[in-house]
Amino acid sequence: MSLYIINEVQAKDIAREFLQQHYSVIKAEIPVLKEGAWLVEVWVSAPNIKKFQIKISSKTGQIMEFFRTNN
Repeated sequence: MSLYIINEVQAKDIAREFLQQHYSVIKAEIPVLKEGAWLVEVWVSAPNIKKFQIKISSKTGQIMEFFRTNN
């Protein structure tokens, strides 16, 4: 039995849907599991291309934090 309720595919979908509320999503990278949370990097355009990192709880699927990274 897995300790994690949210899997890699679900984490990627959560990140994409979250950012689609305000941006046009170009690509969501493969999530990385680190210390009980999924880290997903997502590329968006608005109007310039930007990259965000989103941290998602692997147990609840809640977004713990997100921030824009330097491209």
